[in-house]
Order: sequence, then C-alpha cells, then structure tokens
Amino acid sequence: MKIQILSHFAFLALAIASAQLASAATLAIGVGANSTIRLNVDNQGASQVLQVGDLDDNVADTELLRATVAFDLSNPLLVGATINSATLTFTHRTNDSGSGNSAITLNLHQLTSSFTNGDGTVGSGVSWTSRDGTNDWTSAGGDFGSVLASNSANPLTVSAGATMAFTSTGLASSVEGAIGGNLYLLLKKDTEDLVGRNLFNFASSRNLTGSPDVYPGPVLTLDYTAVPEPSAALLGGLGLLALLRRRR
Repeated sequence: MKIQILSHFAFLALAIASAQLASAATLAIGVGANSTIRLNVDNQGASQVLQVGDLDDNVADTELLRATVAFDLSNPLLVGATINSATLTFTHRTNDSGSGNSAITLNLHQLTSSFTNGDGTVGSGVSWTSRDGTNDWTSAGGDFGSVLASNSANPLTVSAGATMAFTSTGLASSVEGAIGGNLYLLLKKDTEDLVGRNLFNFASSRNLTGSPDVYPGPVLTLDYTAVPEPSAALLGGLGLLALLRRRR
C-alpha cells in the first residue's frame, strides 16, 4: 500500500512540475524583409515607408499598393512551443492628406511563396510581378491565402506614431506552422476598387532618418508556452516527491 501511495505521489509531482515549468512568455520579433509592392513599379526595398491602399489618380497605372513583410521564427525559444496568440503591429508614419475621410479595412494574408527584400534598384528584389527580382509570382501582386486578420482605420485622420494591430487565432496558427523558418505575410486593402484615394503610410524598418520622426517598423508579438525540457520536468518532479516523502 505504501509503494502504491508513493507512486501516486510521484505521478502527481511530475504533473505539477511539468505544469509549472511550461509557463507562458512573450516575445517581440522585429520585421526582417519588408517592402511595398506597387503595380507597374519595380523594387521599393530601400523605402522608409510601407504603403497600402489604392489610388484613383491615373498616373501610369500604378494605383494598387500592398506591403510584404517577413519574420524570422528560428529563435530556439520557439522550438516546440504552443503559440497562444500573435499580434502584428504597424506604426503610422504619417496620415495621407489626399485620402477620403472614411474608415478603410485592411486584410492580412499569409504569402505562399517567399520573397527577397531588395535594395530599391531594378530587379534587386520583390515587386508586383516578381518575388525576388528573378522568379515571378504565380499571380501578379503576390501569392497569398485567405484572410488571417483584419482591422480598419481612417487614412486621412490617423496620427503619426499611432499603431494598427492585426491579431487572430489564424495568425497564431500560421506562426506556429512557420516556427524554425520564416513567416511571409502580405497586407492589402480589403476591396481594391480604385474609387478615390485611400492610402496608408506605415513605417518600414528603414525609417531611421528624416521627417517626421523615427518610428519602428512592423513588430510581431507572440504569447507562447514553451515545452519544458524533460530533464527539467523530471528534476522538478523528483524534488517535489522527495519533499512529500520527508513529510510522511
């Protein structure tokens, strides 16, 4: 009977130790590659701004703009982790004085192909037609899946330095599936109807100098639960078991 009781204590000790060691934590990851892709315009990988929206200005048919962003998820802390939540935050660099005075919805999608940022020179990286300056997208404007998350704001009235966040269980699942590699995402206007001007100007990771201020590029914030090392869980359980035995 004593052996059976102790075995129950051992099981309980290991369970409690494992639960305590598998605690939630937060990790903020700065953007890696990030660039605007614009219809009939080549690579914009050196720009300080990420532009998203559409323009009814009839200027050389360049009216559609989307943002591509990539995050490195190879951090050892994430290996085997469960992603409880994921939030992608963009910072407004400026408002757009030419945009209409109404709320516009932006959608976040996961890209199904990788892309190369480029340095702003022709053929150096991602563009409307090419994902790396050499290989074309399957569909011009980026190869992407269904909507992961959405948010709305008024591009005319947003304040410089204010943020726009995108979060959902779908984004968390996409992050979890990309752990150990890179997560590639695309931000676009929900309905690209070319009616009026609706343009968002977000800070890129290259927004380090110039006017109006230095604002951070996109940031991916993860709430995750790491898987404890088996040895750590075992040591914790044995320690608790020893304490229980002494009390008996």
